[in-house]
Amino acid sequence: PEKAAAERANLVAKARRSGFKNLPDVVAGPTLSLASRRPASAKIEDTEPVGSDGTDLIVREAHKASAEKPLVILMGGNATAVADAYLSDPSIADRIVPVWIGGQRPRREGDCVGQDYNTLVDAWAAYILQERLRTVLFPFRMGDSANGWPAVPRKRLLELPDTELRQNMIDSWWDERDPDPDSVVAFSLTRPEHVLETRRLSFSHWKEMSYNWAGPKVDIQAPFYKPGPEGKLLAVWRADPEVATDEFWKRLTDPAAWGTPQGRVPFGGSPWKVPGKIEAHHFDEGGPGRAYWVRGNKYRWGHWHNDARLLESVNVVASETASGGYKVSGLTAGEWIEYALEVRETGDYAVEVQVASNGPGGAFHLEFDGVEKTGSVKVPNTGGWDQWRTCSIPGIRLDAGTQVMRIAFDSVGKEGVVGDFDFFRITG
Repeated sequence: PEKAAAERANLVAKARRSGFKNLPDVVAGPTLSLASRRPASAKIEDTEPVGSDGTDLIVREAHKASAEKPLVILMGGNATAVADAYLSDPSIADRIVPVWIGGQRPRREGDCVGQDYNTLVDAWAAYILQERLRTVLFPFRMGDSANGWPAVPRKRLLELPDTELRQNMIDSWWDERDPDPDSVVAFSLTRPEHVLETRRLSFSHWKEMSYNWAGPKVDIQAPFYKPGPEGKLLAVWRADPEVATDEFWKRLTDPAAWGTPQGRVPFGGSPWKVPGKIEAHHFDEGGPGRAYWVRGNKYRWGHWHNDARLLESVNVVASETASGGYKVSGLTAGEWIEYALEVRETGDYAVEVQVASNGPGGAFHLEFDGVEKTGSVKVPNTGGWDQWRTCSIPGIRLDAGTQVMRIAFDSVGKEGVVGDFDFFRITG
C-alpha cells in the first residue's frame, strides 16, 4: 500500500507539472484487506474496521452529503477503503454512492457478476460494498464492447500537449491496447446517454476462487450476484463505447484542461547547492526529454520502474554500498540526465563522480548550461558493480547562480553499458 500511494502521488505530481489544476493530494487507504478480518460468523456487522487516513476522509466528506445529494465515489481498484468507511461509521450508508469498476460477467456463470481482480483482491470488502451501499457497478470484461470503454490507441495520445504526463501515458502498460478499463468511470458518467442498459442484482452464492496476479496463488471465496428486481446492486449491463470515446478525447484534448506546463524542475523543488553532494538518483523532475533521456525500463503491469523514482524511466536500483542506498545503472551511449544547481560564487571547482564497473567501462562528460567543460571521462574497471572509485575532474569554471548540470554518456564499455553512478560531489 505504501508503494501504491507513492506511485499515485508521483502521478499527481506529474499531472500538476503538466498543467492540471485542482487535483487533490493522495491520501493512503487501509494497509490490510477486510478479507483478512472476515469474522467466523460471516456477518458484516461483526467485521472490525481497519482504519486509515483514507477511511477518515471518506467519512468526513460523507457527513457533508445527504441521501438526496450523496457523495459519489468513483472507484477503480479494490473496495477496501469505502467498505472500511462504512464499517467505521454505518450512518453514512445512505449518504454515499460508490460507482465501481468491478465484477466480470463470466459467460459460464450465466448472468452472474463475480470474479475480477478488483473483487478478488478483497472479496469481503466487495461483498460489504454491494450489500450495504447504493453501489453502481461497471462489470469488467476485457474485449467486451458492451463495457462501453473508450478507445485509447497509443497513436492518438500524440494529439495531447507534449508534457511529461502524456509521455507517461505513452510509456504505460496500456500503450498497445485500445480499451483502457481505468478510464471508463471518471469520464463516461458525465454523459447520461453512455449507459444503455442496467440490471438490478441480488447476492447469489459464494464460490471458491483463486488468483495469482501479484505473486503466489491465493485461494478465496468470491461473492456472485444474479439479476433480481429487488436487488440493491445496480449494474451497468451495456454502455456505448462511442459515447465514452467521444467524452474521453473531448476532455483530454481541451486546451483549458492542461494549463501551463512547467517542464523540467529541480528534484525536491530546490536546486542542489554548490559546493555540495548530489545523489545520482536525485535527478530533476520532468520526465523523458526534459530531465533525462534514456532508452529503456518502461512500466509494465506488476513491475515498477524502480523503487526510488517511481514512474521514471531511468534505471535506478538498490545498492548496499551506494551512499544513498541507490545507484543509476544500465546507461548507454547517447543518453543523458540533468540536475539543477545553485552555485554559491563564481570560481574554479572540482567534480568527483563516484562510479563502478565490472570490467573496463565506457565514457561520459559533463555539461553546464549546455557547455561541455570536462572532456570525455573514462569509467575505470572497479572490480564489480557495487565496488566504487572516484573520477576526479578539476578546473571547472562555474559562474554564480542557478544552472543545469547534464551528465551525457558517450560510449559503452565491455559489458555494453557505461557504468554505474552513485553520486557527484562538487567542491571549491
